[in-house]
Amino acid sequence: KTQWRRNICLFTEVDMRGFVFFALLAVAVTAQAVEIGQPFTVPSDPNGRYTVISLDGTLKSRFIVTKRDGKSGVSFAKREYNCDTQDFRYVGEGETLESATAKPKSIGKFSGVTDGSTSAYIGGVACAGMFRKLTSAK
Repeated sequence: KTQWRRNICLFTEVDMRGFVFFALLAVAVTAQAVEIGQPFTVPSDPNGRYTVISLDGTLKSRFIVTKRDGKSGVSFAKREYNCDTQDFRYVGEGETLESATAKPKSIGKFSGVTDGSTSAYIGGVACAGMFRKLTSAK
């Protein structure tokens, strides 16, 4: 019981935003070990089917390009994630891969992900890919 109480006290000191992000990361690693080209679903978007087109970068600047197939058609998005701070920004988006990956006229600022959002889940996929890459290199 003492160890259990100690763990609860430690948990209350943990930043909830980081906890939620890493909980999503754990889901992405265990439930959806997504590879490039493999379709996957996002719980917050049940009508969409996503595919990772590309995934690269570092832990502080991780880029992921996704394709979304849904009732409204096909769209592409390029996001940049900072896996350390759990922030992201859109770098490009459009109805074609070329428009989503073209050099943007301007890039928005980083912002935090919303718990349970599509961007939070895709961030988990992007950062899980980075962690798999880092751990496999050891």
